[in-house]
Amino acid sequence: MVCKSIKNFGEEKDVFGKKYCGNCLHHNAYDYPTIIFCMKRLVLGLNPKVSTLWCCEYWEPNMQECFCIEEAKKILASKRNQENSSEHMVSSQG
Repeated sequence: MVCKSIKNFGEEKDVFGKKYCGNCLHHNAYDYPTIIFCMKRLVLGLNPKVSTLWCCEYWEPNMQECFCIEEAKKILASKRNQENSSEHMVSSQG
């Protein structure tokens, strides 16, 4: 899911990039940076604790800069690298 784009000096550029809970108007820090607390979901009676890198139908763009998406992506990449290293070690030992 990519937000609408604008033309910037002849180049098309994403205004908000991909839609994530971490760049939604309704997000608040919960377990920074991987879990956010969604005020919209709370008001609707839904589970308000969701992944920063998830997105639901209530997403609205947030004009305020937040680094939780970048930080959550770093943690996810680190976990994947650790899993791949562990799998490699197990397969080479077997």
